[in-house]
Amino acid sequence: FVTLEDLTMFPTELKLIAEKGHNIALAPTDFQETVCGLSLFRGNTSSCNLQIAHHEFSEIFESEPSWVLAKSVDSIGRHPIFFREARDLGMKIVYWSTLVQLKGDKLSKDQQSAIRSDCSDKNGGSIIYVTLEKDSSSISISTSLCDLIDSIDGLSLESLSVVAKDNADMVL
Repeated sequence: FVTLEDLTMFPTELKLIAEKGHNIALAPTDFQETVCGLSLFRGNTSSCNLQIAHHEFSEIFESEPSWVLAKSVDSIGRHPIFFREARDLGMKIVYWSTLVQLKGDKLSKDQQSAIRSDCSDKNGGSIIYVTLEKDSSSISISTSLCDLIDSIDGLSLESLSVVAKDNADMVL
């Protein structure tokens, strides 16, 4: 996920990263009013910054961005105007839900609770990022995550590579 600052400061590096096969998506930015002009409302600034980031992304990668990250509840990345602008620009919203670092092959009760809480709070559309130690089993953790997510009504677990296609019109 890259911000407007990243796009303006490191366009060449980001293009190289994308050329190596990495997916690049937008994240909300905290550029101040100097970029967008004086704004009386925080949402107007976030909307304007998203428009600029969308344009910069399109210029750098010669395609429009499909995804934008919604940050925490109290950030500009969850302002209603930000959501509307993302929709108007044809982007899908993704939530960075839970970061989990596993030691062994099982989720702790606290990790399970955090994942369940985050997914319920965000009503799906969440990314659960799991890092494993070298001796951990990805099959074991995948089974555990599937069982956990399946226990939450209306949600299912998919690999990011399966769902994160460059098609903002797809239905997840």
